[in-house]
Amino acid sequence: MQRFILPTISVAIAMLISITVDAQNQFETYSFDEFSSFFQKEQIKTPISSDELLEIDLSICRQIDCESYNYIVIKSQKERAKRRTIEGRDFHITRYGLVDCKGVMRNGSLFYEKIYVLGCLKNEKYKCLITRIESVMNTFVDLYIFNNEGKFLSFLDLYEDENYEKNGIRNIDSVYIRTEITTDGIIHYEENRYGVNVKIDYQLQDDGILKEVAKSIIGQYEVVDKDGYVNVREKPDAKSKVLYTIESGSVIISHSENGSKWEKVISIEDSDKKGGYIHSSRLRNYW
Repeated sequence: MQRFILPTISVAIAMLISITVDAQNQFETYSFDEFSSFFQKEQIKTPISSDELLEIDLSICRQIDCESYNYIVIKSQKERAKRRTIEGRDFHITRYGLVDCKGVMRNGSLFYEKIYVLGCLKNEKYKCLITRIESVMNTFVDLYIFNNEGKFLSFLDLYEDENYEKNGIRNIDSVYIRTEITTDGIIHYEENRYGVNVKIDYQLQDDGILKEVAKSIIGQYEVVDKDGYVNVREKPDAKSKVLYTIESGSVIISHSENGSKWEKVISIEDSDKKGGYIHSSRLRNYW
């Protein structure tokens, strides 16, 4: 199996910065070099899917305490990690946060979230850490990208499910996110949630930010317009011919690609009409 190769940079082994807590429960920070050896693990080889990452034996994985995780990912950072859209716009990611170190009551017992290092990817500029977080009702596999000074650059959910435990056995209710990392450094991401299917290809850029390089969304939406209807046009253009109209409140399934503001109509509930384009500003998620 080939190694993970990121664009324009070579591949080796990786790790993470961490902190420890002294006898007075005060954070004592250490240099990056000191902690690089502590968190060093075998490099994950690609291609690899998120399902394969889930099969890694946790008994041989390093476990990170939640205080260290919170410090590394949030408390020590001046800004949140970023991601870049297909149009080239950067935005701060909100889909990660502090881990609750106090524990959560479940079935009469106190449950503590567990964070495991599954493996690492590295190049000369960046450290890419892959973790698995076991929360009360969810399992997450995540990718974190840091520079050599410990700045948190970019982040991606590699896997997410909703689960429950019965008789000590973990059972999966729903899988929301699955991914695959290819040998050429592309991450194929697929999310199914609330009637919307999102497929995105991500690629790591020279500045350590993950960028969308291809995007496709198929979703179930409700049509909304103050005029009571919207126009469906022949082409994705506001000046294009109007094929027909759809009443506000109607539920449709539509498809968009690569950040387009126009949705192609696949089907309309209780109607034989289909085809044509509707502007995304006239749609909202329906569930």
